[in-house]
Amino acid sequence: IFRFMILMNNKMLTFIQRKGRDSIRLSMKLSEILKAGVREMDGCYFLNYFLEENSQYSSDVFEDLTSYESFMNGFHVEDYCTRHVVENSFHFSVRLAKLLKGTCKYRIVLSIDKQNDCYITFHSVHQGEPEWIDQTGIDSCSECIAIFM
Repeated sequence: IFRFMILMNNKMLTFIQRKGRDSIRLSMKLSEILKAGVREMDGCYFLNYFLEENSQYSSDVFEDLTSYESFMNGFHVEDYCTRHVVENSFHFSVRLAKLLKGTCKYRIVLSIDKQNDCYITFHSVHQGEPEWIDQTGIDSCSECIAIFM
């Protein structure tokens, strides 16, 4: 059995209750991102799909490794699917959690704004560094937030 935890703010819980749960297949482009896999480099984990695209960035221009990973792994879901964006975002996040299981301790952050635009990023947990989003303050966020861990 595969298990992980999802922490959601009240906005996300309300949003999901209103939206319901549709069963869909993950879009082809989002599937391609997952098929490319995840790579560990210098204690950081990256979606291979975005590594070449972001190769001009290095960790020394970021505050810490957490912000570096979050930037390198972040994307707007609408850029990779046009239908069932919210459902695809959740499906992708669950599949990414399965892909990361056993490789590192991680946080996948899914945010949905008022226009239903979805943004996903993830980072591994780095000792002594703050997480990309403060879990204790997610209810104060203006967006719907889900953190997969």
